[in-house]
Amino acid sequence: MVSAQITAPPLIPLRFKAEKWDKIIYLGRAIHDSLLHCVLSFDGRLNDNILNKAFRLSLDAEPVLGCRFVDKSRQPYWERKKDLDREGRVDIAEVNDAMQAALEYMVKPIDPCDGPQVQARLFRAKRDTLCLKINHMVADAGGVKEYIYLLSSIYRQLEKDPSYIPEVNSAGSRSRMQVVQHFIFWDKVKIVRRSFRDWKEAYFPVGNWSVPLQHLTQSQKTYVIRKIELQQFRVVRQYCKKYGVTVNDIMMAAMYVLFIKCFNHHPKYH
Repeated sequence: MVSAQITAPPLIPLRFKAEKWDKIIYLGRAIHDSLLHCVLSFDGRLNDNILNKAFRLSLDAEPVLGCRFVDKSRQPYWERKKDLDREGRVDIAEVNDAMQAALEYMVKPIDPCDGPQVQARLFRAKRDTLCLKINHMVADAGGVKEYIYLLSSIYRQLEKDPSYIPEVNSAGSRSRMQVVQHFIFWDKVKIVRRSFRDWKEAYFPVGNWSVPLQHLTQSQKTYVIRKIELQQFRVVRQYCKKYGVTVNDIMMAAMYVLFIKCFNHHPKYH
């Protein structure tokens, strides 16, 4: 395995403040899957050296990704790892079934207190499949998509110029204030009211589904992948735009419809 030796730019702070949502997700990691995943399949072969260097540089471009979470009771924080040249690399595995290997890799957790907060493995079969895992503490689904763009951009730039160094996002804000500041006062009031309503529904539900689950170890968990064809996805997107909802809303609604069909009842009445 080739390890990309990168000297971290001096602009990167050694510590970053942990935001409130970091702490909430960290405390709830035992009751939910705190990883976000992305599986990319390629027609050809990726260049191992360029991929490793691009991945390592991405941990500098978005510095929190190259950190470990320090769980201090009063004020936890993110601390840059000192061994990123060793850990900030993409493992490469020769396999027969790349997708099955990726599914097995996805269930393995990331320890936020060890880091880094993004991990990658390239599965090499008839074609290359790159599997990425990102800790939900540092990104949401939109953040994963932006990271894919970042990694791809660095890879392409390195193909042209092997000495390329991406700009470091050392001054970026991870606070909710970057979103909240764009709302007027009454919109903020509505958001607070909605939050209380969601809290009430979560802790005092009118009904509930309970699905018997066995106590499985982490290695026994798995994922199921379902492919949505492009034309079908376009129809879903058009529906979302028409009714002002997100694709995630549609997926959740489909899941609830499936539950109703499977259990033959609506939770409101049970």
